[in-house]
Amino acid sequence: MSWEGHAVGHTVGAIDDHPFMGTVLSEVVARIPGCEFVGLAPTVGDFLREHPRVDLAILDLRLQDGSAPDENISILREAGIATVVYTSGESRFLLRGAAQAGAGAVVRKSAPEEDLVAAVQAVLAGGNVMTADLAASIDSDERLRDARLSPREREVLAMYADGHTTVSVAQRLGLSVHTVDKYVKDIRAKYVRVGRESGTKVDLYKRAVEDGFIGEPGVW
Repeated sequence: MSWEGHAVGHTVGAIDDHPFMGTVLSEVVARIPGCEFVGLAPTVGDFLREHPRVDLAILDLRLQDGSAPDENISILREAGIATVVYTSGESRFLLRGAAQAGAGAVVRKSAPEEDLVAAVQAVLAGGNVMTADLAASIDSDERLRDARLSPREREVLAMYADGHTTVSVAQRLGLSVHTVDKYVKDIRAKYVRVGRESGTKVDLYKRAVEDGFIGEPGVW
């Protein structure tokens, strides 16, 4: 990826719940002429409170608050903030959602830093960078309809599908077993409504992997 232009007089921040990324990304942004790095926040809400008028946010797709990436990007767009997704490599479902929500670019953290520099420059200049990852997320034949799980439902699904019992999930989240059972029932119903099988725990594991709520070893 390459870009020949300059970004002049722009502010750039980051949303990532790993504090060390603040140092990494400040060094990356420092390489862009005319750009100032304003800081790192762990959630979109925190970011907007601290930096409401920033020009661009570098966003990690997976945040510990359980927020949905497409919703985060939409919130930033409504605030007039462009987005470059900087991710370790998520499911195609999450990448496709990011693209559809209006992310200007997607860059994997394993890519050379020059790719991130180029993406930030291009998006600040008004471009939309169609990387191979972003194109694949849109063009994929894997048509997965969004079940629109709530943040708590995503949290319950991630733990339940990853092997925890309802008792274990309840203990870890401070909920009653009855409440967890209801969440699982509602999660199954939501997947059924969008035509995605959810009758067994194996099915729910597959849905959780597809939707990026848990990782599948060895699969990007």
